[in-house]
Amino acid sequence: MRWTCRLLLRALGVKLAAPAQIPPGTLLAANHISWLDAVAVLAVEPVTFLAKQEVATWPIIGRVIRRVGTRFIHREGLRALPLTIGVLADELRHGRTVAVFPGGTTWCGPPGGRFRRAAFQAALDARAPVRPVTISYTQGGRPSTVPAFVGGGSLVASLWQVVRARDLIVRVDVHDPVDHGLTTFPPHARRELADAAYQAISASADTSPL
Repeated sequence: MRWTCRLLLRALGVKLAAPAQIPPGTLLAANHISWLDAVAVLAVEPVTFLAKQEVATWPIIGRVIRRVGTRFIHREGLRALPLTIGVLADELRHGRTVAVFPGGTTWCGPPGGRFRRAAFQAALDARAPVRPVTISYTQGGRPSTVPAFVGGGSLVASLWQVVRARDLIVRVDVHDPVDHGLTTFPPHARRELADAAYQAISASADTSPL
């Protein structure tokens, strides 16, 4: 799957800048910009994703993330969320890395929207480390919004825009684990984890104007 995603990025004309590997049994909490985000992360390391249900029906991308055992959730089906979190915790306990986009939707660049807390419960339950991940895109050394998949645009139009782009680079920066005090489980632990991960991504984001 790693090489499949790297070949897909190459076919789209997107270069990957990323670390050599991601430690196993880790919850990755990433900002969310584009449908390309998942491909970029999978090009670094096979992970289990938590994604919205409609992504499963997307051409190409849906097939790729289904193959890695992505757990899908209906935005309206919040009653199933505790079960999903339990499944993710089991994945972490068995040494599998799990990736989530806790901002809930896409933004034009990092850090995006404030992080929701629910997915961080899986790390607490599994006593797994949480690593913030900054995903960013550049062209000619400057931040690029070309891959951003926001608003009412279609996936096909976004895909074509990426293919037409020149010198597009996606960078996946995996940060040090967030200290979540695994010896205690205060009621506010999820909030502290979410806030700490968001702040780490905010600090690393390139905020220079386009």
